[in-house]
Amino acid sequence: MKGARFYIDEDVPHSCYEVGWGVGLDIRPAKDAQPSLPQDDPVHLRAAGQDQRIMVTYNRDDFLAATHDAFASSSPHAGLLILTHRLPRDPARIVRALAGWVEKRKGKGAWPMQDYEVDFLSH
Repeated sequence: MKGARFYIDEDVPHSCYEVGWGVGLDIRPAKDAQPSLPQDDPVHLRAAGQDQRIMVTYNRDDFLAATHDAFASSSPHAGLLILTHRLPRDPARIVRALAGWVEKRKGKGAWPMQDYEVDFLSH
């Protein structure tokens, strides 16, 4: 999964980090990126963008608003992937879904995500 770099929000299980590394995904958890939690969503989105990582979250509404604001202010943004509630909060299932999502996008020639792009992952 070369080039697949993710930043997972606080609402995504931290252990996705370890599981993801096992299959070649570069995942940085919010817990490791920010010294004090909780942080506001725009802080996480900005950190992900500055590190050229796709933001991954279950928190659709707040991150859509933060993406809009980031676009309006030209803040760094490497893409937003929203996990739907149809995808259980099980680290192995999340990582498997992320890996499949990356392969599918690469197969379509849609890799990497464009700045400010938003996509949804449900399984």
